[in-house]
Amino acid sequence: IYLGRDNTIDWQLQADGVIVDLASVTRMILEIGGVTIDSTTAGNGIGNPFYWTSGVPAAGEANLFLNLGGQAIPAGNWNARLTVYDPDHADGLVWQQEAVAVVP
Repeated sequence: IYLGRDNTIDWQLQADGVIVDLASVTRMILEIGGVTIDSTTAGNGIGNPFYWTSGVPAAGEANLFLNLGGQAIPAGNWNARLTVYDPDHADGLVWQQEAVAVVP
């Protein structure tokens, strides 16, 4: 993550090797470096910290885009944990945990 930059993290979320349709997702939370970024307050859509698509993308194309350069995340190496919410997972489903570097 490059703080102050417009770089995005582009992920293709899959379940058991199958690309998922994120149309029913109502909320996402990303926890990183002691900071919690919630799509309900930070925003979902192009230019916001979260942007996810509906429908199943083509192979090799992303369905989740994280634009985190403008967030107040401390520089360093962190584990980022993504929790996804939808009607079937009202308490959230931890989808992914990844090691990331946050660079000023």
